[in-house]
Amino acid sequence: LTLPTLLQLRARAAAAPRLKSCIVIYCWGGISHFESWDPKSQAPSELRGEFSPIATATPGIQFSEHIPLLAKHSDKLAVVRSMYHTQGGHQQGMYNSLTGKKPVGGIKAKNRSNWPSLGAMVSRFHEPDAGTPNAIRVPYSMYDNGTLMAGEYGGWLGADYDPVLMRTPAGKPYGGVSRYTESNLDLKLHVEKSRIVQRQSLRKQLERNIGSPGEYERFDRFRQMAADMLLSSPVKYAYDLEREDPRIRAMYGDHIGGQSMLLARRLVEAGV
Repeated sequence: LTLPTLLQLRARAAAAPRLKSCIVIYCWGGISHFESWDPKSQAPSELRGEFSPIATATPGIQFSEHIPLLAKHSDKLAVVRSMYHTQGGHQQGMYNSLTGKKPVGGIKAKNRSNWPSLGAMVSRFHEPDAGTPNAIRVPYSMYDNGTLMAGEYGGWLGADYDPVLMRTPAGKPYGGVSRYTESNLDLKLHVEKSRIVQRQSLRKQLERNIGSPGEYERFDRFRQMAADMLLSSPVKYAYDLEREDPRIRAMYGDHIGGQSMLLARRLVEAGV
């Protein structure tokens, strides 16, 4: 690497557009690589996937027959086929996948000694407008056998970086049990702007600080953010999936997985 080449690469890096947002689609119990990105068509029958491979837009790369639309856009993707973990349980595997760190001991959700999630890490370097959360997760918190999973939260970054849980407003629910045990935002509340302002005014007259100043300030910041979203934030507009082109909305699927992905795209466009 010569000095002129190094300087040229630095100049290109400085001129390149900076990424502003990141959508993490975590398939909790999703299909394996054999049935999606890596069918291993040349491998022995006991190793390769059971579905047929199809050609993609990238010569020499094949995907499973069940993702033909993604295959058309393979030139825009970076498929990592070497990533794996050695964890034997859902809890440990999820933590490893979403934080990039191996679990140590008996990990528990919301423990502040945990490593932060991908969403929390990205939000650490993001400064959104008023009424726009640093990071949002949809549609549910993740559970396994009744236990809330670790790996979705801000960890040692602190509660300020816990991604806000938002309920997806539409879509057929997943099979099995889906739990809403945490506070979650539902921006479909039909409350008039004047009533929200009146409530805020009354609260300020009656309220007094409880607990440490830091804890109260954090609580008040989240509450103000929620009020801003209900009053004027572009997040509220993005939350209304009825505003989406019906044809495009149908392409995402009528299930909660597809509608959550649509919501994620709209939230990113709104500045999340």
